[in-house]
Amino acid sequence: MAGYRGSPANSAEHVRVCRRMNASSFVIRRLLLPVTLAAGMVMLAHASMSGCVPVASSSDDAGPGSSATVTTSVSGDKVLSALSDSESQQFCNDVDNYIQAHSADQNLATCLSQAFDDGSALMTTSGQVLECKVSFRDCASSPSAVYLPDCSKWKTCGATVAEYSKCQDDTIAAAHLFTADSCNALSTEGGQKATLTPPSCASLTAKCPGL
Repeated sequence: MAGYRGSPANSAEHVRVCRRMNASSFVIRRLLLPVTLAAGMVMLAHASMSGCVPVASSSDDAGPGSSATVTTSVSGDKVLSALSDSESQQFCNDVDNYIQAHSADQNLATCLSQAFDDGSALMTTSGQVLECKVSFRDCASSPSAVYLPDCSKWKTCGATVAEYSKCQDDTIAAAHLFTADSCNALSTEGGQKATLTPPSCASLTAKCPGL
């Protein structure tokens, strides 16, 4: 598992440390959310020694279950690797704003991914599901963290702006439905990946292996 820039190599432990810090929310620069969740939450921290940067909570947070669509002035048919520097920066800012506006939904996805990892450490299926549910509830009741994409990875991505946006949209749409009962997916082979990774994100992974 990849570590953080200037932080402990154990990313799961680092997330727990971030959650215990006395702030309402954090910004952590990371890889694309759906791809990294399926891969076990491989993340890169935003520049700081702790890896956690406090940000003011937004009154515009759309919250769980709300309509979610990435809005950008960059043409949807443009390939990410072919974007100019200014286009890449614009789209990166637009995605950042979108994710921060739906931070509550994103936190549910982050919590479920961590809960799946915690549950999978146990030997029995029933034990895995129970541990997952406990972990999810504990995480969901903690201060949330906002994970933003590492836009520099787009230079090797063959997907279009529209395809990338679709993956983000589908991830948020799925995440607002996550509850502790989503841990039941551990009892089905392949259920964990299917729950966390929408089809649009699976196809994105094929076009952007570096994400």
